[in-house]
Amino acid sequence: MFYQLKVIRKKTKPPIWRRVVIPSNITFAQLAVILEKLLELECSNNYQFEFYSAKVRLVEWHEETELISDFYYSYFNAPDTYINKWMTDEKTFSFQMLNDKAVFPEYRVEIEKVIEKLETKIGKSSEKVNYPMIIKQVSDTADKYWSDPNIINKDMKQCCFLKKGDEEYQYTLEILEQINMGEGVTYSENIKDREIHTKKSANAQLKELAELFREKTGMANNNEILSKTYANGSEQGFSKIKISKPTRRECKLEAFLKSYDKEELIELADELEITCLPKRKDKLAYEIARRLLEARIMKSRLLQLDEEELDAFETVIEKGPFIPTDLEWERLYPVYDLSYLSSYSDNTVQVPDEVIFLYQNIQRKGYREYHKKASWLLKCIRVACYLYMSIPLDVLFQLYIKNNAVSVEYGEFCELLKTIPENVSDCVLNGNKLIYREIYTTGTYKHLEIARHGDFYIPDKREIEILERDKYPSYESAYQSFVSFFHKELNYPLDFSVYLCQLAYQTFSGGGLMSDYMRIINGMEIEFKSEKGAKKFAALMMDVNNETRMVELKGHKPNEMHSFDSAIKNPEKVKPQQKSEKKIYPNDSCPCGSGKKYKKCCGR
Repeated sequence: MFYQLKVIRKKTKPPIWRRVVIPSNITFAQLAVILEKLLELECSNNYQFEFYSAKVRLVEWHEETELISDFYYSYFNAPDTYINKWMTDEKTFSFQMLNDKAVFPEYRVEIEKVIEKLETKIGKSSEKVNYPMIIKQVSDTADKYWSDPNIINKDMKQCCFLKKGDEEYQYTLEILEQINMGEGVTYSENIKDREIHTKKSANAQLKELAELFREKTGMANNNEILSKTYANGSEQGFSKIKISKPTRRECKLEAFLKSYDKEELIELADELEITCLPKRKDKLAYEIARRLLEARIMKSRLLQLDEEELDAFETVIEKGPFIPTDLEWERLYPVYDLSYLSSYSDNTVQVPDEVIFLYQNIQRKGYREYHKKASWLLKCIRVACYLYMSIPLDVLFQLYIKNNAVSVEYGEFCELLKTIPENVSDCVLNGNKLIYREIYTTGTYKHLEIARHGDFYIPDKREIEILERDKYPSYESAYQSFVSFFHKELNYPLDFSVYLCQLAYQTFSGGGLMSDYMRIINGMEIEFKSEKGAKKFAALMMDVNNETRMVELKGHKPNEMHSFDSAIKNPEKVKPQQKSEKKIYPNDSCPCGSGKKYKKCCGR
C-alpha cells in the first residue's frame, strides 16, 4: 500500500510542487530519508515533521540530546513512530531540515489518497512499482533545487526498493547505511510504535488529567475543569510540569538577514536598488539592513500591505514572540516577505528590535492614516495597469473615490500620488497621465492612445479589490467556469487552475489571441481527456476572451463594445468571437486560431 502526497515548497508563487508516492508501514525516520531523496535535500538526521492541527512534532532523538519540552507541542521520536496512523488521520503536515549552517526550502505536504496497488505503464503492459517515486512536478524551467524527476525515479528504483522485514526502529545513519549497501528500505507488516522517547506537551498532559478528573467527578465541562486545574496546579502536582512558552530573543535585523543564502540577499539588494554589492555575505547583510531601516524605505515597502496585514504586523509588535495560527501566518507572510519579520525553527515569529523602534517612530508622525489613503491608491494604480496601462489622472481619481472611506479632494489626491515611489507602483507619472513603466520605456503607449476611442470603463470598489487581490476577474462567471474546468474535469490542483486563469487574463487583456494562450497551455503540457473535453475547453476559452476587459478597449469587454463597435477604428478586431456549432474533425483547422490541425492542437 502507498500514500500519495503533494509536496509544496513554501513561499513560492505560483506554487512549486511535486506529487510523490511513498510506502506505508515505514517509520518517520525512513520517511525523512525518502523525502530527502525525492526532494533532493541533503541527507541528515536533523529534520522535523510537524502536524499543526494535532500539535505534534517528530524529530530524531539521540543520547546526547535532552528531551524537548514545549507547552503546545508534543514531541515524538521519528525512528519509533510509524506513519500509517498519521497518514490516515491527518490531512497535512510540514517537513523541514533544521541545519543552521545551510538554507533549505521548507515544504507543506498534503496527504491526498491511499493507493492499494501502484503500477506504471510500459508500452501496452504495466509493471508493479516497488519503490517511492515522483509522479508529477510543477516548477520553473530552471529550478535551483530540483533536477529531472526521471533521474530521481531511476535512482529511487535502484536504491530504495522495498523489502519486507521485522520492526527495527532504525535511525537515519542506519537507514542510509542499509541503502548504500544495496539492501533497499525495509517495511514491516506488524507495526507498533514505541513511546520510550515521547515527550507530551504540558497542554496535552493537562487535558489528560482534566479528562481523568471528569471521569472521577462526573463533570462534563472540560473548560471548567481546566480552569480549576490551572488555578490549583500546585495542589494537583502540576507544578512539576515544565512549561516552555515563547520568550523574547535578542532579535537584530542584520543577524536575521545573515540566515538568508547569498542569492536571496543579492535579489533583495537589487529590489532595494543597492548598486555596489559587497562580496562577503555578512557585509551584504549589513548594507541591506541599513537600507531597510531607512524611514522612507520602510514607508514605501509597507505600502504593499493591506490594512489587515498591517494590523497583523502591529499585533506581533505588541504581543512579542508567539506561534501564529494558519490564518495569522497567512496575514503575516507579506510582512515576512518584506524582511521586517523574523521566523524561527520552532515556528515563533518576532519583529526585530530596530524595526519596532523605526515603525513606532513613523507611526507617531501619522503614518497609519497616510497608509490607509496611499495603500488604496496603490490598489487603484495596479488595477489601472491591468485595465488601461495608460490613464489620465482625472480617470484614476474616479477609481480612487469609489472608496468612501478615503474621501479626498482632487488636489490632495495629486499630492498623494507624488508620494508613491515609482518602484512600488511600477508606473511613471508623465504630465497629467500615469503610464505603465514597460510601455513608457518602449514608447508604445503613444500608439495605444492614438488607437483607442470612447470613454474609460470605471470599475466599482468591489471589482478593484478583487482584481487587485486575485489578479484576474474571479467574480466573472466565465472565469469561474474556466477554473472549475481545470480543477474538477482535468483534476489539476485549485491553485494551479487559478494560475492558468491568471495567465488567460494576462494574455487576453493585453491584446493577445487565443492562439497565444494555446501556446502557453501546450507548453505546460495540459492534457485533455477526450475530444469532447477539448471542445468544451475551446468554448470556455472563447467565453473568457469575450468577457475580459481589454486594454485596447479602455477596460471594456468585446461583448460590451459589439453594440457600438462602429465607433472603433477596427471593429472586426473587437467583435466577440462566436462559438461554432459545426462538428470538428481531426484534420480540420483548430477553432482556437492556432493554425494547426485540430488533432495536433486542442484535440490532442
